[in-house]
Amino acid sequence: MMEFDGHRIDLTPPHGKSPRPHKPPIDVRNTWDLDGRLADLDQEGIDKQVLIFHTSHVFYGAEPKLAINTAQKYNDGLAATIAACRQPSRYLGAAPLPLQEPEAAADEAERAVKELNMPVVVIGTNVRGRNLDLPEFWPFFARMNDLDIPIIVHSDGLTTFQTHPAAGERTGWWERGPFAADHPIWWMLGHPFEHMIAITRLIYSGLLDRYPNLRFIFEEGNVGYALYLFDRLEEGWEFGELIHGQRVHMRGPKKHPLDYLEHFHWAVESEDSLIGEAVRRWGPERILFSSDYPHPDSPWPESVNGMKEALSGCSEGDRIKILGGNAARLLRL
Repeated sequence: MMEFDGHRIDLTPPHGKSPRPHKPPIDVRNTWDLDGRLADLDQEGIDKQVLIFHTSHVFYGAEPKLAINTAQKYNDGLAATIAACRQPSRYLGAAPLPLQEPEAAADEAERAVKELNMPVVVIGTNVRGRNLDLPEFWPFFARMNDLDIPIIVHSDGLTTFQTHPAAGERTGWWERGPFAADHPIWWMLGHPFEHMIAITRLIYSGLLDRYPNLRFIFEEGNVGYALYLFDRLEEGWEFGELIHGQRVHMRGPKKHPLDYLEHFHWAVESEDSLIGEAVRRWGPERILFSSDYPHPDSPWPESVNGMKEALSGCSEGDRIKILGGNAARLLRL
């Protein structure tokens, strides 16, 4: 049970098991019991797992001091939990950051990397509706550019702790009336909408020219939408010239959108039918296997087999990269 600022989310299922249609239940204790979840990881043949905070990125709606303290307490607790489990080498911590206070977020990122040995940090797709490319966040990205570690961008399409989801009014996020309750299109569309806005602005703002070491891993939206998005961004490059002429390139990005693809990666679950197409177009380096375990909608215990099936048209070398090699490279394991 979590409660914050008058909002409550209850993660406690009946009898301690997450009911899952057509799938075996997951023991809710494994959300925090790292010894308990080892059997489930072993069942799939998963060697290592990156542990990512579930809710909305250290409560971006919180007053900054509270968010900073929460981030520090959580990251200390995560590091201690990993160290105390039977097989700490099986787990990697991902540090969520209080980005509503950019300098403090940068400080916490540096502490998490250098003192807590975490190889990656986590931010949201927006901060109280403020886009990531805005100058107020440049001090954070400048420090991340110097640290040269990847940034997980984790959209939140589920909990009430997310205060500014894209198109929230029209997808039923706020009203949760009969239609929204029966058909959660706010979940279906919220993740890719948020990702598309963030990626587009990161590219077209010129932020990646200013900070060329930035590398992002987008989580929770899969990769299918990105194929369409980059087609659209390339078309937008030409459309900008049509409207404004060559002067449109005097500010913003110095290169075509596709030339920034090396900055982006996607953590993907096996149900995405376009994984193979993404590999065909862009190569295997952009895709990272994700199990989403222990969320109830995880493909577990078929996440590994499902991913292998999704990659059936790819080479063995490509499969090795996607199932672990790309993560090992990005996290410098």
